[in-house]
Formats: sequence, C-alpha cells, structure tokens
Amino acid sequence: MLNENGECVSMIEKGTECTIKIKVCFHANIKDPILAYTVKDLKGTEITGTNTALEGKEIGAVQAGDVVTAVFRQKMTLQGAQYLLSFGCTGYESGTFTVYHRLYDMAQLQVVSERNTIGCVDLNAQVQVWKGKGRDTG
Repeated sequence: MLNENGECVSMIEKGTECTIKIKVCFHANIKDPILAYTVKDLKGTEITGTNTALEGKEIGAVQAGDVVTAVFRQKMTLQGAQYLLSFGCTGYESGTFTVYHRLYDMAQLQVVSERNTIGCVDLNAQVQVWKGKGRDTG
C-alpha cells in the first residue's frame, strides 16, 4: 500500500489517492491469470475489492519464472476504521474458476478521517440547506 507520495504505509487518509501493488512470481505456466485484492472489516465482512479482469486488464499467458505486477490506484473513500487486505491469483482452466494462490488478511489498513458518515463508504455528498416559511424553501 502506497500513499499519494508513493511511500509504503499502512495508514491512509480518507479522500487521498492511494495505490495497492500486487507482485506475483509464477512457478508454472498459466493462461490469463487474474490478480486481485479485497478489503474486509475486522468482523470479516468483505467491503470492496477488485481484480485485473474486472478492470479490463488482461495479463495474457505467463511462463514459469515470469513476474507480474498489478498496480491499483484509487481514491480512498472508505470510512475511518481498521481494515484487512487480502490478495489472490486466480483464473479459469477449461472454463472452471481456479484459485492458484490466496493470502488472507495479509496487511492491516488504517483509514484515518476527520469526518465520517454512516456505513463503510463516503459518497462525498454535497449538501445544501434552505430555511424559510411555507413554500419559500429553495
């Protein structure tokens, strides 16, 4: 996990840009692997995540000894709290979903925030309020 300055961190400020890097060394030939990460809360509930296939980034065939790095850049919109990051390498063999390797709860992510909202994600609502009498309210 990298902050907006490219520093390796475990704490990210809500609303800032961050990067999650996944680097995989392959020990076998694999056709079209998928690299993924998920974010869970401390109760084990999956909050969010993505992977190279969902993001439209095909890796193509890899050979034993190849190293592939996937870089996911995003704005941190999770609420201030502690989370756990999991990583995986999956794919499809003859149309069957196959897990090549998974690392559960490998890193702790602390999101810090001066302002939280309800739930897990901040929708960045822009709020306006009018006060008046009768129909005189915006």
